[in-house]
Amino acid sequence: MAYQSQDFSLLDASISELQSALSSGLLSSVDLVSRYLRRISVYDANNLNLAAIPILNPSALDEAAASDARRTAGLPARPLEGIPYLAKDSIKVKGMTVARGI
Repeated sequence: MAYQSQDFSLLDASISELQSALSSGLLSSVDLVSRYLRRISVYDANNLNLAAIPILNPSALDEAAASDARRTAGLPARPLEGIPYLAKDSIKVKGMTVARGI
């Protein structure tokens, strides 16, 4: 479901604002992750050569769906439940490559 508001922008939203949108059902985690992935692909497709996000989590949409299922089941939200975030590639993240910027 799309979340549209003149007072809310996915590009400028804080974690607190995203959590509120998710908690209220105005936005799903799958929709949120899809929108960010789409934005990344637009920059990649336009040959901007930013390489700002060299590695994407191939399980991002599955993890978002699991987060939506937890929320639907009424389970307590974890601190970043359903919120996509970037981790520097020198930080160890379970299931991801540590590239150290190379």
